[in-house]
Amino acid sequence: MLSYFLTLALSPSLPQEGTYRYKALAGNATVATAQVTIKHTATGLALSEFGTLISEGGNVDYSSTLTLPPSLVVSSYTAKYKQREEVEAAAVDITDASASMTINRTVTVVSLEPGTKAYVVLDSGPVSGYFVLPAEVRALANANLTAISPLAGNTQSLLPITGDDATRPATVPAGDAHLAIGGQVPFVLWYDPVTGVLDEVDVPGRGVVVSRVK
Repeated sequence: MLSYFLTLALSPSLPQEGTYRYKALAGNATVATAQVTIKHTATGLALSEFGTLISEGGNVDYSSTLTLPPSLVVSSYTAKYKQREEVEAAAVDITDASASMTINRTVTVVSLEPGTKAYVVLDSGPVSGYFVLPAEVRALANANLTAISPLAGNTQSLLPITGDDATRPATVPAGDAHLAIGGQVPFVLWYDPVTGVLDEVDVPGRGVVVSRVK
């Protein structure tokens, strides 16, 4: 256990412990709020999150837990979503060779998207998957990835872009690094390269900005 915590302390690629709050804007309208708590455990990383997705059709309150080993190459995810009196439960299990998605006890084996080499969890709305994505991309040597979203009930390709020249938003700290992702829905992550803390997610094609509330 001691060697594990020493590794965490020395590695800038793993996010540090703490509780972080986020707000998502589409234009000037708030469309989501979230709070993510990161903990280092004897078996890896645990990200606990709760939040609200805001829409005219009715808000969705959710809670989720994402756990990963120090290698970051496999993961387990559980979530509950509540809209009015309806509750849905979801889970994702990723191993070295396969992945499955469970929604309300219905299990689906997930296939890799064409041209991708590994799986990650990137749920539609919750922030946790975005928070750890830069570390996962480094751990997986910038491989193209299949992202699993149980809330949407689908998958999409994530294509890390190297050598891009993304414009730094005025809201992002000057020392932040970034990770640009191509695919069906391109986006850019801005994060502290020392602590691994996510500061902003920009989704220009949808006019959405997720920013950390400080």
